[in-house]
Amino acid sequence: PSMLQQTKKHQILVLTGGSDALDYGTILPTLLSKLCTDWPIIWVQGPLAPPPLLPLSSTISVLTDPDDLHELIAESEIILTCYGLSLFESIFSSAASILLPTQHLCDSVELELLIKEHCCLTSSSLPDAISKLEALLSDCNARQKLQKEASRVFNDHAGMINLMEDIQRLLEQSV
Repeated sequence: PSMLQQTKKHQILVLTGGSDALDYGTILPTLLSKLCTDWPIIWVQGPLAPPPLLPLSSTISVLTDPDDLHELIAESEIILTCYGLSLFESIFSSAASILLPTQHLCDSVELELLIKEHCCLTSSSLPDAISKLEALLSDCNARQKLQKEASRVFNDHAGMINLMEDIQRLLEQSV
């Protein structure tokens, strides 16, 4: 099945990028381990990233540079992701995606566009990301609404063209 037809599993995928440049692995695992959920949490450790610091009580599974990353993205109902290709792959797969705090990696114009599209949730801090995750875990309708908006961005030809035009404008402005 394609990414869009894939059946979603009740699991939380955490994508911090190839090198975990913003060092999410030091604090985020502790925050995730405090969640009251029976959903599995899968942490993808990038090929250049240090291992995440898991508390002793943690049930987080860590996969290092998995070959089946596309399948993991496609099958995960909720994805916590850093900014970059993994965010757009998560949105494309129609996951309920939460963008981890971007710090300097994403400018305010890009964040505003993402917020305007309603295709993912953005977070201002790791505790904010966790609070948005808790809200999605407890509200099936909110998850489904976010997934529907995510699929609209890539399914709706005009939405995709608008997104590409917006990105093109941003690239031209940054030169």
